[in-house]
Amino acid sequence: MDQLLDRIPPHNLDAERAVLGCVLLEGAGALDRVAARLQPEDFYLESHRLVYCRMLALREADCPVDILLRCDALREAGELDQAGGPAALARIEMEGSVVAYLASYVDLVLRDSLRRQQIQAAARAIAAATETDADPAALAESLAGTFERFAERARQPAAPALVAQPFGTVLTALVATLHEPET
Repeated sequence: MDQLLDRIPPHNLDAERAVLGCVLLEGAGALDRVAARLQPEDFYLESHRLVYCRMLALREADCPVDILLRCDALREAGELDQAGGPAALARIEMEGSVVAYLASYVDLVLRDSLRRQQIQAAARAIAAATETDADPAALAESLAGTFERFAERARQPAAPALVAQPFGTVLTALVATLHEPET
């Protein structure tokens, strides 16, 4: 069993960066969709949790969520280095430019977060079950409630797809409309 707990927990760093990058590109509307489904603790990397928390704080302060303001907010909180510095934030923004479906990436992050939480809950249950004075009925009820909450969260409807397109695609479409004859 120790070998199971020594495994690297489920996570998808590419999906996490894609979610954060898409929020940077699409702004408050995308952040609202993400915040409806993801909590900061759903992000595997501490640096991603910090960035997401600062995004939420900027939204609460009615500030735009862009890379400059996000860097400044992290710097003021003394968290810029923990978040990976300006280069890591630029990478997040750059990777967000190729995100096609925000909701799908949110689903990946949530799926892995729920798996990590289930692993942690199972480990706590095993530890509690090995206690000599543990009440099996109380433990079973607690486990049932915990896993039902996981199931409820997993069943949350996905946010509508947010389509963020690469800059080249948008530019090509814009140029095509400029060359259309006027009617």
